[in-house]
Amino acid sequence: MKNLILIASLVFSFTANAKSKSIEERINYAATLLAEVAEGSQTYTVAPNKDPKAMILELALQTGYVESVEEFEEHWAEDGSAWETDGMTWGPETWAGGLGYIRDNLELRLEEGEQTQEDKIKFADHTLKVNRAETILRSIKSVKFGVAPMGAVQCGVTFSSLLIIDTENGKIHQIDMEGSGC
Repeated sequence: MKNLILIASLVFSFTANAKSKSIEERINYAATLLAEVAEGSQTYTVAPNKDPKAMILELALQTGYVESVEEFEEHWAEDGSAWETDGMTWGPETWAGGLGYIRDNLELRLEEGEQTQEDKIKFADHTLKVNRAETILRSIKSVKFGVAPMGAVQCGVTFSSLLIIDTENGKIHQIDMEGSGC
């Protein structure tokens, strides 16, 4: 009986680890797709936590954007105002809000471009990648989203970026859709 319990425990353990790896691979793939349409992207490792705010706090401290928990709390916005340009605000986001950020920037690039056939093909290709990433990320319940002022101060302006937070594996993928233009 003990052997049966031990074997069942090992099988369950391997299955759970395989599931986490599969989730991590899917999130990484989706983040890679979004990075391909972004101006910049980074991936950070923090302690896994079911609370995405705790993971964002660790990232903020790790990257030196804040020096203390108190400073982080002063710059935390629950009301959706974290997207404001030229601020040091952090906050939670929904997938719809993050997707809007990505799609709005893709459309802006197309509108501000020369409207060539190449621009339109690039826009269509990027839209397909975003749609694929959306399908993947929507299917994973442990993925959360946030906003961070991770686009470094450029030309005196700080830009916001989207955070894709893998709460199970302790990864935060940053997607910057705006470049400096400097």
